[in-house]
Amino acid sequence: LPALPAASEEGRYAIDVLYLAGSSSADEHGHETQLGLSVGARTIAVFAEEVRRSTTSSLGPVELEGALLVHEAGHLLGLVGLGLPLTAPHADLTRPGHCVNSPCVMNARSPFWSGQKIQLGIALTGGGPPDFCPDCQADLRAGGGL
Repeated sequence: LPALPAASEEGRYAIDVLYLAGSSSADEHGHETQLGLSVGARTIAVFAEEVRRSTTSSLGPVELEGALLVHEAGHLLGLVGLGLPLTAPHADLTRPGHCVNSPCVMNARSPFWSGQKIQLGIALTGGGPPDFCPDCQADLRAGGGL
């Protein structure tokens, strides 16, 4: 894909979202499923079939896709050591670019998954939309956002 300017003249940013058939070549022979990934500085790839297959009785495809997009956008924004400095220690040292706080959309091992190994951490324990934890929000504020 051609590189485009990060911000338009109006100061708005664009993120390209690609919906792809099939699965990621990074999947580890059935041990872990990759639902999506951030590519470069402004692109999110979503493996649509994997999202549909990974839905649960408590999390439908629309909610899962929404959480995935928020999670991958967090990567593009530089959260959890991918560009933005950490305002507090909350990086998962075993999963670079992910947060240790379980109620955070940037957590790669949310207890919400009830045993499924999916390469995306989301916590919808409060029934609300997926969100960044206070530590990730503080990182975004320190970086000039929020």
